[in-house]
Amino acid sequence: MLEEDIFRVIVPLTEQATEQATEQVIEQAADQAGRIENILRFCVLPRSSNVIMDYLKLTHREHFRAEILKPLLESGKLRLTIPDKPNSPKQKYITTKKAH
Repeated sequence: MLEEDIFRVIVPLTEQATEQATEQVIEQAADQAGRIENILRFCVLPRSSNVIMDYLKLTHREHFRAEILKPLLESGKLRLTIPDKPNSPKQKYITTKKAH
């Protein structure tokens, strides 16, 4: 640690740390891809966001909407069953042909 006007911490990365971080990123990407495939298979029938979250055992609604549901809708892999009322409490999501 160096003391100047501010504190600065220098952490040298070893090859082992870099390899471990790379492995973790690859595992997380594989987990996310598996999760997406599960959602698309599950939503062959229309499902509400609550039902999808229960299926995935997720509890944080904002994370689910921003990180999972929104990207699937934007990519066209899921679609709204009531597109003219996206915030309807009766809204459900269904897998599209584009997802396959």
